[in-house]
Amino acid sequence: MLPLDLTNLKNNTVTMLANYTNKILLALVFCFIICTGCNDKKSFEKITVINGASPVYQFTIPKGDSFGNYTKITAQFLVDAKNYRKQARVRAYGAYPAEYFQDAGDIVFLDFSIGSADKNGPYLVSNVIGTNRNLPIISKNAGICTWFTLEFPLNGKQHPAYNFANFPGKDASGDLYFALGLGTGSPTADFTYYAKDITLQNNDGSKKIVSKGSGFEKPAFAGYPANIAEMQRVKVKSIDPVTADGEYEDPSWYYQIRKIYPWLYSIYDPDNVYCYLIVGEERALLYDTVYGIGSLPGVIKKITDKPVTVVLGHGHIDHANGAYQFDEAWLHEADFQLANSHSSAFYRRDIINSLSGSGQVLPDGFDTNFYINAGAGNLKKLAPGHIFDLGGLTIEVIGMEGHTSGSVGILAREHRVLLNSDAANFGTWMFLPEALKVSEYITMLDRVALLGFDTFFTGHSDAPMTREDFRKIINVARNASMENAVPFNDSRYSSLKPVVYQEGNVSLIFSEAKMK
Repeated sequence: MLPLDLTNLKNNTVTMLANYTNKILLALVFCFIICTGCNDKKSFEKITVINGASPVYQFTIPKGDSFGNYTKITAQFLVDAKNYRKQARVRAYGAYPAEYFQDAGDIVFLDFSIGSADKNGPYLVSNVIGTNRNLPIISKNAGICTWFTLEFPLNGKQHPAYNFANFPGKDASGDLYFALGLGTGSPTADFTYYAKDITLQNNDGSKKIVSKGSGFEKPAFAGYPANIAEMQRVKVKSIDPVTADGEYEDPSWYYQIRKIYPWLYSIYDPDNVYCYLIVGEERALLYDTVYGIGSLPGVIKKITDKPVTVVLGHGHIDHANGAYQFDEAWLHEADFQLANSHSSAFYRRDIINSLSGSGQVLPDGFDTNFYINAGAGNLKKLAPGHIFDLGGLTIEVIGMEGHTSGSVGILAREHRVLLNSDAANFGTWMFLPEALKVSEYITMLDRVALLGFDTFFTGHSDAPMTREDFRKIINVARNASMENAVPFNDSRYSSLKPVVYQEGNVSLIFSEAKMK
């Protein structure tokens, strides 16, 4: 046994306590700064939303004045530490007149389904300003517990999927309603923030109308009614700062990771797409690789150090482009050509340009040229029926052809959970050249419906869906026809003449060529 040096022990203990005390004092100072910075003598709104919803604000334009004299809406927002780290985005919609509001129990909401003018409530005023959790990209004044101002231009570039037939004319006056606010990139993640000083203004601010709130006795939101009960909107005079938490962090701060089940994680790409990590006792499996901008291996190492198998649900650019980051990736051979095309320098350069144009911050050290020329990666042929044994967890590959010829899902047998990428979701695209006929899509859905799953997840939402939801998808596909569909207004695909058929919140986007 070594002799005990009591003098060194005493000195080391004193040093350790001093260091620990300094850290506590620094933490207390930080908390004091945050607490004082968060509070404001004026009252404001504390808003909690689920992605897809925005609070509605009322502006009353007096007689003798008109909407045409105003060019923007300005608003001040504040986000605490916990929510600041989430995938924050800004949303701005407008609606007129008031009869488009519908009453849904405790909260008034606007119905904005795809379709003709008589179905649409809110109409997009300006593009989503940002899809990045890094709010300083949107406002240089943004920070944790810092009030920052955003402007929503009323004459900005509009989204092609919305109908503007009933947007206010320049001579409109009286009550106008606009929905604007913050949200997240995840449809299941709640997001809390604070808002004040919502105004309708002209360019130089000489004309200004302050919002009266929603103009309704009940809180008013524009968004998806499925989540309406989970939203809150209250007047407060102080802010309780919430420290950031999160067991899993992306070291590059690009992705958002959510633990869905003890064995299943969703990884959110800020360009609005998800991939999933399944962790067994011996191995892990990554399903899809999104756009491949952030480091997926880096994210996975934060969750598990087990060896990883990569499976691609199909070959599209937003699901297979990260395969180059791994030694190999399994993909149905029918989608090899598609994956190689969508990972070409042409497509990759377009991705970078699109992200740069939206203000998206790329990860530190990201090599743009390497990414553009990285290619599809080492693709291995995958066939339906293939089994991946992860140790205590069996993953079966399911043929789900339709959206593309080589689309596959994966079934976690022990947990009765199906992951299907884009093969079957609430807005399946069946009009692209690589899509099969709608009749073949229906045949696939009928076959998959017989499998042993209770819950399924898609590539553009990590919200769990049920067998009843799957039946809705089947019914929409069966009921769809050219006669009961309306044009799908997206200028990128106008040459393909897509149309959309919708029942409730489920739609099918197809074309006459795919119906034959």
